[in-house]
Amino acid sequence: MSEVSYWRVLTRPPLLKAVLARRVRRLLVARAIRRDVKRAESLIAAAGGQRGLFIDCGSNLGQGFTYFKTHFQPQRFDYILIEPNPYCVAHLRSTAAGANERIEIIDAAASIGDGEAVLYGVADGAADRTSQGGSIVTAHPSAWQSNGARQSLAVRTFSLAELVASKRDAYAVIAMKMDIEGAEYDVLEDLITSGAHRHLHSVYVEFHSQYMRGTEKRAYQRREAAIRARYAADGVSLRLWV
Repeated sequence: MSEVSYWRVLTRPPLLKAVLARRVRRLLVARAIRRDVKRAESLIAAAGGQRGLFIDCGSNLGQGFTYFKTHFQPQRFDYILIEPNPYCVAHLRSTAAGANERIEIIDAAASIGDGEAVLYGVADGAADRTSQGGSIVTAHPSAWQSNGARQSLAVRTFSLAELVASKRDAYAVIAMKMDIEGAEYDVLEDLITSGAHRHLHSVYVEFHSQYMRGTEKRAYQRREAAIRARYAADGVSLRLWV
């Protein structure tokens, strides 16, 4: 598509409205994150020698880490990067090796328990093996695509709730970003069931009901509303990550 054609498409009212809406959401999220960081840094200062912890669930190639560390700065926060795709993990390890930050990498899928799952949606082509669409959820489009040009991999899973609970005493604040391609509903609900969600200071989530349709979409939206209401009731800041 030529540059002229591209801009003709982009400036069509519906698409332009969507683009502008996304930009506005990003600005609002950034403003909210700054408020969260200010509160978190106050808690860290009050805790004396303790630091903060940022958990990045669904790190892919570290895009979220690169963004969030500008807010939750490594001078005060350690990082845990969680990614089940082995092709992405190799990149993350290389990034961590050359960084001054305190980074732990977990090469497994954040889930509700220890075990094994199928990661769908890893492209066969070497250049596409680090796709952001990999999912352990059978209802995710990646699972359907794996019957064609994409493959599935066996990956290890672990309990995110247990990880959070194990870190609560070592850190003054725990913040989290979650983009795990549809698995967020089960994991966030499990955090509620265990009570581990109360150890979180702030959570930034991409909910994937926006990519669903029909009755499935409505069912996941109801779960999403219940999750958000419970986190808010228990004083945990849960924000949409866009």
